[in-house]
Amino acid sequence: MAFILPTAMSHPRYTITTAEICADIHRANRDRPRPDQTDEVAADADVQRADPGRPRPARPELIDRIAASVGVEHRFFSAPLAEIAEAGTISERQRAAFGHLRDRGIEAAQQVMAQHGISPSDIDILVTSHATGDAKPGLDIALVNALGLPRKVRRVQMTELACGGGAQSLIRAADLIAAGRGRTALVVVAETLSTIYHHSDTGADALAFKFLFGDSGGAAIVTSTAPSGPSLQILDTLELVIPDTEHYYRQRHEPDGIHFDSTRAAIRAVDTVMPDLWDWLRTGSGNPTWAADHVVAHPGGPAVLERIQKGLDVSDERLRHSWASLADGGNRGGPAVLDILRRLMDDPPAHGSEGLLLAFAPGFAAAALRTKYLAGSAR
Repeated sequence: MAFILPTAMSHPRYTITTAEICADIHRANRDRPRPDQTDEVAADADVQRADPGRPRPARPELIDRIAASVGVEHRFFSAPLAEIAEAGTISERQRAAFGHLRDRGIEAAQQVMAQHGISPSDIDILVTSHATGDAKPGLDIALVNALGLPRKVRRVQMTELACGGGAQSLIRAADLIAAGRGRTALVVVAETLSTIYHHSDTGADALAFKFLFGDSGGAAIVTSTAPSGPSLQILDTLELVIPDTEHYYRQRHEPDGIHFDSTRAAIRAVDTVMPDLWDWLRTGSGNPTWAADHVVAHPGGPAVLERIQKGLDVSDERLRHSWASLADGGNRGGPAVLDILRRLMDDPPAHGSEGLLLAFAPGFAAAALRTKYLAGSAR
């Protein structure tokens, strides 16, 4: 049995509005020749990837339409927008990205440990996740040294999960606790998604990512001891991979840094997960009419949340924390579910109510936790 305690978040100092992103993209496109009718399809990401040699102009109306549709008011960047948008080398960007996410991860971990009176010697398990800022040694080693964690702490590094990193890391922490490998796990997830902001990417998916992505770090304590305060009890977990979908989301390395590509099939893939998800929820709970009282859904974007809402047949109210997180910080990658958990604990559901935590990852993969909210004796 494992319990998730209220989480902590660390955000960088720069708050960038959607209007600022929109103006920056328009500014970058002014010096590019307007496409003729034949080239109009160049705004499509699949066509651009077929000829990635030179940047192509994005259609002004497409920029404005995407800006208006993403549902993000602002996001947090680790550096000023002008610096983020400036071209650099892959080594420069990766080095900076790791430095930023390391700082966010350390700060979030310090906050969550202080919040719950957890000392470094209490931590038996450390689970970390970051898909940006590839570095060796990685975030786990940085945390051990910065926090003074035990030399024999069990470490799990989850470095290829992207948006699924938060949910998957919570599952792995719960697995290790269930296996008797420790009683207290520290989960730390951090990303510098601003590192994939490139003006050389002008396809529709790349434009959407510019408006969606933000930087942050989050941390959670997962424990085998029933807490006196509020928590989410983990009742069951699910890990799912849809076969032959590797191309839905892909990371691409170029001399100027890492890029992230997707196809329209990635949005539709949410629907393909639902039959397996419902079968697991109803079978695992032993309740053929099981319904989620609260949902922590990773805000991959408005279309993803809308499909989750429809697939789970839940009201806007059940997803209000996911929508609020999207507006107030954008898609933060793996740390996003930790931010939504923080919001859920601050505005809790009824004691004993069951819910669902759900996130998607490149693969196409899904990670889910069926949970029960416990108010605790302190409430």
